[in-house]
Amino acid sequence: MAAYDYFLRGRELHHKFAREDCVEGIDCLNKAVTLDPNFAQAWAWLGCIIGQAWIRGYLPEPKKLWKQCVDASRRGLELDEDDSECHRLMSEIYLIQHKFEQAHYHNERGLSLNPNNPRLVVQRGYLLAYSGRPEEGVEWINKVIQLDPVHPEAYYANLGIAFHAAGKYEDSIRVFKQVPSLQSKHHAYLASSHIRLWQEPEAQEQVRLLQELEPEFSISRFGRTLQYEDPGEVEQMLTDLKNAGLPD
Repeated sequence: MAAYDYFLRGRELHHKFAREDCVEGIDCLNKAVTLDPNFAQAWAWLGCIIGQAWIRGYLPEPKKLWKQCVDASRRGLELDEDDSECHRLMSEIYLIQHKFEQAHYHNERGLSLNPNNPRLVVQRGYLLAYSGRPEEGVEWINKVIQLDPVHPEAYYANLGIAFHAAGKYEDSIRVFKQVPSLQSKHHAYLASSHIRLWQEPEAQEQVRLLQELEPEFSISRFGRTLQYEDPGEVEQMLTDLKNAGLPD
């Protein structure tokens, strides 16, 4: 029960997305798996929150963090191959590694186990968007917004990305405007959408907002985070950002 309590606290802290909450959440989930080494879902969420620290640069030694993320996620799946969250995490890892076949396999396996898991449904949406099937992705993300009445703002951000991939730039802009707290990458997508609509002043404004949030933002580093299966999509996005005035 103590392990379960730490698990619940860690999972809740994960969804706050602030650095201090992330660090505390990692500590809670480490305690959960120490108290119960066979707790598969605690291992999965430990991998997830370490991944958050890795993506957002909350902790030093990114290579070590990435290894810890992968190891924890794999350990969870080894302990319980019928846990949908464990498959969700492995799908995310393979997506980051651009191993799309494996990413789709684990997402579909997770959905077969729990078709009403909103995290798996939205993951299906952005997987399809990144894999060249954005119209289907839009349908899945709209489905999760209906499925989860108190849906996180991240669902709208993912919908904005899917609309962008589908070439529906006005819809992408409209949806991103419903996200209360935009991240720097979201401003990058907005800048790209405005450029493709020949709205250069609006694109430049998004660049200004992006640089206020992240002064060190660079096109080359951003390009390494893009997860499109088609390299041409990445190149076009980076060209859009150059045309909007972002530095390399």
